[in-house]
Amino acid sequence: DINTLYDKMQLENDSHHSKLNDFDIEAENTFLELQQISDEQNKLWTEIEERAAKIKQLGQERANLISKHIIRKQEQERRKEDHRILVQRQREHLQGMAHLKEFSSQALHLGQEVCDYITKMEQLL
Repeated sequence: DINTLYDKMQLENDSHHSKLNDFDIEAENTFLELQQISDEQNKLWTEIEERAAKIKQLGQERANLISKHIIRKQEQERRKEDHRILVQRQREHLQGMAHLKEFSSQALHLGQEVCDYITKMEQLL
């Protein structure tokens, strides 16, 4: 009978609509899950980028500290070399002063001998 057939078709149609609604709900849920996953991925990427920037910054700071340390070490070595040169010059100066003292002592001695010689000559005249 037509009414039974219509009712049967109506039931099948309702069943298809129900299945389509279920699929729509499932698709919406899947989309929301994917959106949530995408948001979490974006959040993680942002965190990774922030950490990478921090690592880069720390690396730059470390490089600057190493550079400053190297510069300080070079300055220290230069001052050490300057001090060594200064000490060497002071030693040379002291040696020169010792030679000058020895020379002036000898000159004084010779001057005394000349004076003594002149005194003897005067006495002989």
